[in-house]
Amino acid sequence: MRTKLFVATCTAAAAMVTVAGPASAAPQTTMRQDGIFVVGVDIFPGIWVTTGPWDDYMGCSWERLSGFSGEYEDVIASDYTHSARIVVAIKPTDVAFKTEWCGNWVMQPSPAPSTGSFGS
Repeated sequence: MRTKLFVATCTAAAAMVTVAGPASAAPQTTMRQDGIFVVGVDIFPGIWVTTGPWDDYMGCSWERLSGFSGEYEDVIASDYTHSARIVVAIKPTDVAFKTEWCGNWVMQPSPAPSTGSFGS
């Protein structure tokens, strides 16, 4: 079990470095490649949208993660889809976000705060 956990942890760490690239100076509002992105370091939490998979045959696979162990328990939410438009809410409490074959992700602007109802 320890060997499996160690290998999974090393694999996840290597994927983060080799696929997602080194951490940028500030979190980004776009994800232009497959990889594991650390929330608050590589990307901002918020609503993220993609226009669908890179390849219609492969589909899009994404996961919101609570850790890097590589175990199923780290997956907060996930989906595999061929949808043309995919929307995911990445929360500030998420540790990371993993994306494969999903195309370019773009963070959506936060809605303006409500100022009350009209005419009250």
